[in-house]
Amino acid sequence: MTETTNDEITAFFKRDHRRIDLELGRFHHEVQSERALPSLDAFEGMLLRHIDWEERVLFPAFEEKLGKEAVASVVSMRIQHGELKQRIAELRQSLKHGGMERRNIEEVLTEALSDHNHAEEGFIYPWMDGAFTREERRALLRGLEKIR
Repeated sequence: MTETTNDEITAFFKRDHRRIDLELGRFHHEVQSERALPSLDAFEGMLLRHIDWEERVLFPAFEEKLGKEAVASVVSMRIQHGELKQRIAELRQSLKHGGMERRNIEEVLTEALSDHNHAEEGFIYPWMDGAFTREERRALLRGLEKIR
C-alpha cells in the first residue's frame, strides 16, 4: 500500500521552482544592465538541472511504476520542457536587439513557466507522492544527488 499523506516530491520540487522563479526575477530586474547575461545563464542552468532531474530520474520511475496511466502526463511535461528551452534560446538571442521583442519573449517565457509549474505542483507531483511509497520517494530524491 502506498502512503498518500507525505508530499516529499511535491515539497522538494516546489522549493526548486521557487529558487528558479527567484533567479528569473533577478534576470527581469537586471535585464537592462551588464549583469543580464550572467543572470540569464544562472536561471537557465537552474532550470536545465531541474528538467534533467525530472526527465532522467523522476519521470522514468513514474512511468515504470504506473505504465500507460502516467505516460500521457509525462509526455506533456516533456513537450513543455522543450518549449521552455526554446523560449530561453529566443530570449538569449533577443538580448542582442532588446526592445519590444525581448519584452514579449520574456513575458511568454514567464507565463509558460508559471503554467508549467502550476500543472506539476497541482497535479503531477501530488500524483507521484501518492503513487510511490515513502521509501521509493526518498530513493528518488537521493537519486537526484547524482545529477547535481
